Amino acid sequence: MVERPPDQSRTGALTSGGAEWLIQHLPMGVIVQDAQGRILEANPAALSILGLRLGDIQGQTTRPRTWTLTDAHGAELGFAQQPAMRAFASGEVVTAVLGLNTRPDRVGQGPERWLSVTALPQIPDDPGGQTTGADTAPARVYSVFEDVTASHAMWLEFQRSEERYRALVVATSQYVWTNSPDGQMDGDQPDWAALTGQTRAQYRGYGWAEALHPEDRAYTIAAWEAAVTARSRFETEHRVKTASGEYRSFSVRAIPLLGARNELLEWIGLHTDVTPLRTAEAALKAMNVALEAQVTERGHAYADLAGFNSRLLSSAGEGILGLDSRGRAVFVNPAAATLLGYTVQELEGQPMHALIHARHADGTPYPETDCPISQMLRQAASPATEPLELQSSELQSPDLQSRRVEGEVFWRKDGAAIPVEYVVTALPGSRTGSGGEEGGGVVLLFQDVTAAQQARASLERAITELERSNRELEQFAYVSSHDLQEPLRTVGSYADLLSRRYQGKLDPRADQYLNFMQDAVARMRQLINDLLSFSRIGKTELVLRPVPLEDVMQEVRASFAAALSEHAAELSWQDLPVVQGNAVQLGQLMGNLVSNALKFRRPDVPPRIDVQGHPEGGAAHLTVSDNGIGIDPEYQERVFGLFQRLHRREEYEGTGLGLAICRKIVQAQGGEIWLESEPGAGTVVHLRLPLDRSQEQREPRT
Repeated sequence: MVERPPDQSRTGALTSGGAEWLIQHLPMGVIVQDAQGRILEANPAALSILGLRLGDIQGQTTRPRTWTLTDAHGAELGFAQQPAMRAFASGEVVTAVLGLNTRPDRVGQGPERWLSVTALPQIPDDPGGQTTGADTAPARVYSVFEDVTASHAMWLEFQRSEERYRALVVATSQYVWTNSPDGQMDGDQPDWAALTGQTRAQYRGYGWAEALHPEDRAYTIAAWEAAVTARSRFETEHRVKTASGEYRSFSVRAIPLLGARNELLEWIGLHTDVTPLRTAEAALKAMNVALEAQVTERGHAYADLAGFNSRLLSSAGEGILGLDSRGRAVFVNPAAATLLGYTVQELEGQPMHALIHARHADGTPYPETDCPISQMLRQAASPATEPLELQSSELQSPDLQSRRVEGEVFWRKDGAAIPVEYVVTALPGSRTGSGGEEGGGVVLLFQDVTAAQQARASLERAITELERSNRELEQFAYVSSHDLQEPLRTVGSYADLLSRRYQGKLDPRADQYLNFMQDAVARMRQLINDLLSFSRIGKTELVLRPVPLEDVMQEVRASFAAALSEHAAELSWQDLPVVQGNAVQLGQLMGNLVSNALKFRRPDVPPRIDVQGHPEGGAAHLTVSDNGIGIDPEYQERVFGLFQRLHRREEYEGTGLGLAICRKIVQAQGGEIWLESEPGAGTVVHLRLPLDRSQEQREPRT
């Protein structure tokens, strides 16, 4: 730790004791400034982030000379607009994202890095320990910051690309609120108002309960009143009617904020939207997002370094352990103790690897040299060493300071293993007062993933069962269709013999019956052939090769030459791309679509069929347009099902399998198919097929 100036005593620039250890080892920078903006002190993380030495900045101000500060959008800030100066002026906490340039040779070239800064003013105390009044100016400002250059660049990139790619960021929605000591909601509650649409007059007191689902109000109010009476932690889950009128499920947590004399100051609560967690897929996706969000929240919670630290550790739902350079626990939050089956006191000072991580899930020893936590401890103690090789279940941040590990277990006090995912973050070492080096430590944040593993296993079993069922159905359709061919040929042969021998020799009704029989045999034969075609698609693994769609359409035109001529139809296309696919199946696909366009034509209107295509997002987007009778919107998905006919057989012939075969061909080749249509105005069938790599350079830029 750097030495304090002589005039710093009880109100020195940095605190002492455990908080001092925490500040000196924080991965976030801390700078202390006086009312003139002079820098009094900075922790090692601040110097590392700024790339400066304490002697370079101590006693200096951040006036725009060699330093340039900008706001989040790149506009340069004057000295008075800087967070620390604003905190001095207002006496309130100021939070901002700033661009920083400390190099004169980069002036005018934009920020060198981006920082997330929280400026906290310190109000001087009177000799009795009480503040001297609301008008007392701050004595110092603590600026807590971290380098968010990478995340800020990602934020800017998301801002630029959000509309083009329509990216939906699935994150856990959270809403913060406060209540008075007696449990009444009062004052401005912007998060609650934004969530429910209630005004201040509507949510005041217990009015907030009117936004709850009627079935959830009674037990929520009862649990809340019990927590207020006992001054205990409040947790529940209920449904809230949002401003849009939709009911969504929320996990609710509130804790009492106690003063120095154990008096209840207020309640701080958090509503977390857990609606997406009601499906297994959303639960799996949300877990990593929530884990990262909790890491970020921990960093922000250090803003009030002394008063808020204990509350952060108590309210976190995930386990948090702080380990020193020897791997011993120096702080433990209640959630970690609960998950591991110990008390906080039993865990403090203990070597964590030997206690909870000494064995793999199968009970075999887990050498400490292979443990990612121990490896990160060694790396924190000797940051100049080469990074250790990661296992397949590990992810490491670009700055080599954080690693996420999955697929491991921690061992509880009762001997049970709990599957966990954890993030271990290195805390760099610091220089001691005697000039030596004090080894760093790590912060370990872990989560019990038992429920997630069970959901994942259930989902995998369902997928396996669905695949088996589909295979059996396809095999049944293939065998049934194949076995029907022989009796159908026999019926057809005898029908042909009867027609040739007795046609015109019996009464007209007999001739009509023979014609009915032959027509039925022809329809049945076509139906069986279509069923066989449908069942064969995807039965064997396709070998995808480059297929020029121009060649496919030439073959389709040749095959339908007679039908096109008969109906005076026009079939056109131009500059079609090359796709990755199976030429035979693509020919069948385009042939079915052209056949449909000819079949469902409008009376006395020559058919017009146009095929267009262009590269789009790494795929080929094709459209097959016609001027036929069209399809009602309510049937535009139904027509892709098996045996789906929208018209009587006397009006339009067919088996109702054409578009079902088209969809199966497209899906077998990794594509999509859908249609747009308006009755009486024609139909546009859309196809997305894998694009051949040689065609990707043709994709138009947007």
